[in-house]
Amino acid sequence: MAQLDCIFHPKSVAIIGASSREGSFGHLFLRGFIKMGFKDIYPVHPREKDLLGLKAYSSVKDIPYEVDLAILLIPPGEALRVVQECADKRVKGIVLFTAGFGEKSKEGKKIEQEMVRIIRKAGVRLIGPNTNGLYVPSSRLLTLPGSLTAGGLTAESGGVSVFAQSGSFNDYTSQVLVSKNIRFNKVVSCGNESDLNSTDFLEYFGTDVETRIIGGYIEGINDGRKFYDLAKNISRQKPIIIWKGGLTETGAKAALAHTGSMSGSKQVWETMVKQAGIINVNSFEEMTDCLLAFSWLPLPEGKRVGIISGMGGD
Repeated sequence: MAQLDCIFHPKSVAIIGASSREGSFGHLFLRGFIKMGFKDIYPVHPREKDLLGLKAYSSVKDIPYEVDLAILLIPPGEALRVVQECADKRVKGIVLFTAGFGEKSKEGKKIEQEMVRIIRKAGVRLIGPNTNGLYVPSSRLLTLPGSLTAGGLTAESGGVSVFAQSGSFNDYTSQVLVSKNIRFNKVVSCGNESDLNSTDFLEYFGTDVETRIIGGYIEGINDGRKFYDLAKNISRQKPIIIWKGGLTETGAKAALAHTGSMSGSKQVWETMVKQAGIINVNSFEEMTDCLLAFSWLPLPEGKRVGIISGMGGD
C-alpha cells in the first residue's frame, strides 16, 4: 500500500520522452502537468536542455533529486534500458505507456517479464506497459491523452476511484462523469498488468479512506481467488461496480489482442460476482448510471425500505 501511495501521490515526476514538438505525447503530457499545477517536474530528453521553461536532463540518472514517479513515453526497443535506469535511480514507480509487448507476441511477453525482474529486484513498481496512466486530482496528476486534448477535467477531488484494463474507458468515463458533476479520487489504467494489476488496485481502493465508490473494467484476472476474497470483504463497506469484457467468443479474442488477457468463463464470472457482492454491469451506460446513482443517492441504513411506483409491473 505504501508503494502505491508513492504512485498516486508523487512529490516529483520525471517525464522520459518529454518533447517540445507540438502534437507529440511528450509535449502534451509536459504541458498537462504544468497546467494541472504539479510542482516538481523533470523532463528527460537526450538532446534538449530546456523544455517549456523547465530544465531538461539527458537521462533519469542525471536528475540530482529523488524521483517518485517516472512517466515513460519511449519506443519499445528502449524500454529495457530505460526501465533499468529507473531501477538504478530507485524511482518508486513507473508508468510505461509504450505498447507492443505481451499483447503482440511471445517475444514481447519475455521482455515484459525481464522488466518485472529488474524492477522487483530494485523494489520499484510498474503500471503497464500499454497503459495511458493516471488521473489523481488531489495530486495534480493527469496523463489521460484524450482528456488532456479535450480539456474539461478538474483538479477538484471526489470519492469515485476507477481501475480499468482499457485506457480509452478511463479517458471517456472521466470526461463524461466530470461533465455530470461527479468528482474522481483516483483513476488508473492497468494496461498489460505485467506487475501491478486489477487485484492490487482493488485492494488499495478498498483500504483507501478517500475512496467511497469503486468502479472497474477488466478483461482477465490473474488471481481469481484473491480478487474474490478481497471483493467479498470490500463490498460490505463500499460498492464495487465492474464491467467484465471478453465474455463472448468475439470479446475474448479482442481482449487477448488488446492486453493479452485470458478472459475466462461467463458462467464462472456471473456466479462469482453474485457471491462476492459485486455489482455487475454490461455496458458503458450501465457503468455510468451506477456510478451516478451511488454518488448522489444515499444507501438505505436498514431493511425498512418502501417503493412507490406508478407502474403496475413492479
